Amino acid sequence: MATKKSTQPFKLGDRVKILYSDWSGRIVEEWGALGPGGMLVFRVRVPHKPKPVLIDLCEDQLVAIPATPNGEPTSSARRGARGQPKG
Repeated sequence: MATKKSTQPFKLGDRVKILYSDWSGRIVEEWGALGPGGMLVFRVRVPHKPKPVLIDLCEDQLVAIPATPNGEPTSSARRGARGQPKG
């Protein structure tokens, strides 16, 4: 049985949201096809105080956050978990 490959894989530096959570972060490492069925595994850095959280996730657990034409994330992506502006 052939596995379905994503049409556009994630790259280093891409902003992503973690499925079924309020967390979003940036891809900082690509581990390769180490997941079930050869699925790609990525390390995601989630900003968190006092120290950032690093999580290893399969590609099917991530959703790309679209960037605006100038490269900045959309306004909804700049908001924290409670809908308040980050920063």
